[in-house]
Amino acid sequence: MAGILILLPVARALSPLHAHYMSDVSYHFITHTYLWMMLGYVDLSVPMQYIVPMQHIIVLVFAVLLVVLICEFLRKRSSVTIQLPRAEVVFLVLLAALPVFGYLLSRFVTKLMEARFVLPAIIGIAALLAILIAPLLHKKTIGRIVLVSLFVAIAVTGVLHIRSEIVQARGTMASFVLTPETQRNLTMFPGHPIYVENPGVFQVVGYYSPNPDIRSRITLIYSQDEEMLYQHSDHLSITSANMRAYGVLNVVPYESVSRSGTDQLFLLYHNWDWTDQALSASHAQITYLGQVFGGDLVSAHFP
Repeated sequence: MAGILILLPVARALSPLHAHYMSDVSYHFITHTYLWMMLGYVDLSVPMQYIVPMQHIIVLVFAVLLVVLICEFLRKRSSVTIQLPRAEVVFLVLLAALPVFGYLLSRFVTKLMEARFVLPAIIGIAALLAILIAPLLHKKTIGRIVLVSLFVAIAVTGVLHIRSEIVQARGTMASFVLTPETQRNLTMFPGHPIYVENPGVFQVVGYYSPNPDIRSRITLIYSQDEEMLYQHSDHLSITSANMRAYGVLNVVPYESVSRSGTDQLFLLYHNWDWTDQALSASHAQITYLGQVFGGDLVSAHFP
């Protein structure tokens, strides 16, 4: 409780930063969080969070597994060597259900929640699973098999993740290589900044691109009005404005870029950018120039 009291002034000072961080928190957050913790963020949880029927199936499966887990835990509790007080049992169950409480908190109080905020739930899940398999470990043979299997599974998973990261890193670096046509089109706009709306893309391209010309020209744009209008959120624009205030170079407001009669270069990502809608609303004439880091490099003429 003392920690909460200490954090209150900080939370009050930060409250403007998440006033419009999320437009809504769906109950799919619960299953998405469990998938992220148990199966991996990139491989499965992100694609499945957009498939509503699949989410319903996952909710049902997790509910059944949770009931089975609790019932089996209570049934075997007397045969487990580690005798836990009732309060600790309740604590583990509630800790494992932390994503549910996180969703309820965001839904009715904060309107703000991320899967990483409820990550300690994995401690409760791991503890419950460990207690459930404890009777199996009383037999040396089975115990050794379990421990060896666990070691092999961890080692294999680690190797696969390392290889996956190496492949992704190579793919990322390959995406920076400009085709001759893109390079030729880019030379038609010497010295023009290349505007991008996402701070993450701005940081990656500005640091990792092997092309010094691209690194020097990549520029972050932000607009709270445009982001609120098309995405009902403002956390990226606030992040960008803070970056500019603290001296990060090549960060400018979108309003200074979209002046009538100007030609600008944009790196567009059509799945989550607000720049597509903003350019369309401005009746900008778009010319495709090529691919850069998985995005469309275009020139835009503002009439």
